[in-house]
This record gives sequence, C-alpha cells and structure tokens, in this order.
Amino acid sequence: MLIINLKSIHFMKQIIAGLALCLALSNKSYAQEADSVKTIRIKQISKELKVTDSQSSQIVKIQDDYKSELKKLMASKETDTKKLEKFNQIMEDKLTKLENLLSDAQLKTLLPSTEYDQIKIRNKNKTKSIK
Repeated sequence: MLIINLKSIHFMKQIIAGLALCLALSNKSYAQEADSVKTIRIKQISKELKVTDSQSSQIVKIQDDYKSELKKLMASKETDTKKLEKFNQIMEDKLTKLENLLSDAQLKTLLPSTEYDQIKIRNKNKTKSIK
C-alpha cells in the first residue's frame, strides 16, 4: 500500500506549479520571438526596397494575410476546382495590393519571378483589351 504524506503532496504541488510557470514563460517567449522576427522582416524589407517602416509594415501585413488565407483554403473541404479558383483570387488580391504600393523595380525585387511574371502578363492583357 502506498502511503502519501503531506510533504509528498506539497512537493508534487510545487513541481506542478513550476511546470506551469515554465510553460507560461515559454509561451511568452514564443510570442516575443514572433514579434522579433516580424520586426526583423520589416527592417529588412525597408532596407532592400528602400521604403519606410510604415510601407514595409503594410507589405508584411499583405504577406501575412495571404499566408493566413492560404492556410484556411488548404484546410477547407471544398473541391480542388473551387480551391484553385479561390487560390487564384487570393493570389490576385495579394499582387494587386502590392502593385498599388510598390514600383515595378521593387516588385521585381520582392516577388518570386513566377509572381512577378503574373503581374506582367496581366498588365499586358489589360493593355491589349484597352486598345
């Protein structure tokens, strides 16, 4: 038969409290790390694209929103065809927002070539339809 005395119970409570404290501090650390990474991204984009921190923050927000929308889309139960349609719309929205914020040279620096090429193709098609 196992006999548990009051000292053992008190010791277990201390261990549990210590673990809870460690867990709480580690969550705060991850949140601070995420903020730190975001700040570094903002500074790096500001430097590379020669934009203000405010503009860089807008760019980071556009990119973060895009990633968030993609995660939701991938988790959805929609058909692949619907997902593809929504993906194209999400991508189009992101590119339009960035295009309204940045110059052509900045877009070329920021975006992967496949996304930059989409903007060029889209603008070329717009020009043809206006004529």
